[in-house]
Amino acid sequence: MAKKLPKRDLEFFRNLLLEKRSRLSGNLTSVSKSAEGAATGSGDAADLGTEASETETLLSLLENNTSALREIDKALERIDEGTYGICDVTGEPIGRERLKAIPWTRFSIEAQRAMESGGSVGLDRGSA
Repeated sequence: MAKKLPKRDLEFFRNLLLEKRSRLSGNLTSVSKSAEGAATGSGDAADLGTEASETETLLSLLENNTSALREIDKALERIDEGTYGICDVTGEPIGRERLKAIPWTRFSIEAQRAMESGGSVGLDRGSA
């Protein structure tokens, strides 16, 4: 089994995740309010297409933020479980720089690239 991150690093990443979670939660509230405002538009036929497009964009942002919040919550759970920073595919540590860039990631850069190209990397931890 891969070596776990030191406690100091786990606290760093917990704080980073909580900060990003807080920022996304604020964005979520703002986007939700904007989407509500766009949905109650003027009713002018000339503006309907623009309003529909804006609403679609806002709903997409809302979905993306909600998805990111779920991933952040799962990463915080992995910290509590002691599995944070370990690739779900290879079982090897995820690079610190990758975790800094995408602290909720579950995959090493190698595993991510292999999945995106349709290849395979190492053994899945579940079958090892």
